[in-house]
Amino acid sequence: MDKYSEIMVEIEHSDNPRQTIETLQRLVCGVCEDGPPREGVQWAAAFLAALSDYQNPKQLPLLPDFSEVAESLSFLLTDVQHELEASWALWRADVDQRHTDKMKED
Repeated sequence: MDKYSEIMVEIEHSDNPRQTIETLQRLVCGVCEDGPPREGVQWAAAFLAALSDYQNPKQLPLLPDFSEVAESLSFLLTDVQHELEASWALWRADVDQRHTDKMKED
């Protein structure tokens, strides 16, 4: 079962969906902050999708939990973007240096 389905089942079959959502929100934010980036993205996307699709029969206030996870995901994506940009800059500098060295040899 994928993360989305796991989260949705957990919420829909809970005797206390408010508490379940809050617990999942804390878990997902923790994964975003401390876990591998891929896991954080996967968990956050699944949680946000599940919360968006949740029918919410008890009319629970979902916006705070949604916003917390969305913010954690945003920070995670910014960190990943910076790491990718730094890696690209290092790669580009290496390519340029090899090109310069080759030109000197010729």
